[in-house]
Parts: sequence; structure tokens; C-alpha cells
Amino acid sequence: MNRIPRLSSSLFINTNSKFTCRCFMSGDENFFIHSHDFFEIFLTLDDNVVHLINETRITLPKGTLVFIRPDDRHTFEHSKEAFHIINLSVATDFIEVINEYLHDCFDFEALLNTALPPSVTLDEQKLNHLSRQLSNLYDVTSSNFIEKKLYAKVLLLKIFTENFGDYTNLYFDEDIPL
Repeated sequence: MNRIPRLSSSLFINTNSKFTCRCFMSGDENFFIHSHDFFEIFLTLDDNVVHLINETRITLPKGTLVFIRPDDRHTFEHSKEAFHIINLSVATDFIEVINEYLHDCFDFEALLNTALPPSVTLDEQKLNHLSRQLSNLYDVTSSNFIEKKLYAKVLLLKIFTENFGDYTNLYFDEDIPL
């Protein structure tokens, strides 16, 4: 039986800021099926990105934003054409802070309990805006990590509330008045 590697936050996440953000091109990466002990949000910058996730093969269009949970098993399929992705890896305790802040007005549990990770496809304007915002998180140094951490918290709040709010609405009973 093949064991799926579980990637450790200690190897992939900046311990001061609690996140790491980078843009990568498929030709520069060695893809293999894995899970994490952290969360990951990625944004596709090209069309036809093949994502293998929880034994499902999904072709993602440009502008797809995906929220990967720690126990999701995923990788990307190599293709003839290179593709670009912005990847934001976030420590579990950092996401817990976001969850705690949103707890009384956002059903974060709904995002954690779907068979496949929550995803949305952004229009070109939203894609460009979010990719610019994420690019502000690429370079975290010892002199700017507090500023970048604050920026990341605000950005994560926006990402969840503006893009994944419909997932939380799916789990409310329509017979119960607001």
C-alpha cells in the first residue's frame, strides 16, 4: 500500500508570519499526491489546470480559487503546456484566528465538511485584483513580517467572505427564519 506524504508546515510556512505565498510554474515543480498539516489556497492563472483531488480529476479554468484543507489529498497533473498558480500556504492556527473572528456570521465549518475543497471561478477583473493582492505577500522579511501578517489576515477575511460565502449559505435550513 502506498502511503501519501503529509507535508509539514515547518518546511513550507514562514514561522514568523504563519503563511507563505508564492507563484509557481508547473515546469518548475515536481508534483506528487500529498496532504498537509496546514491549509492552502491557490489561484490558477492559466486555463486547463488539471487538479487531482480526493480521488477526483478536475480541469480548472483560469481564475479558479481553491481552498485546500489539511486532510485533502491532492496534486496537479503535468501537461504539455505550462501553467502558473499562486499558492498561499497558511498555518492551522492562523486560520483558526480567522474562523474565531468570523464565527458568529460565517459558517466556516461548511467549508471544512465538503467532499471536495470549496472552489470558485473569478471573472478577469476579480482574478487580476486578487492576484495583485496575493503578490504583496510574496516577500516576507524579518523587518516587514508584522505588516505582512496583518495584510494577510485582512486578505484572508476578504477571500473567505467575498468568495466562499455561498458555501456557507448551502448549509442553512430554508425553513428557519433569519
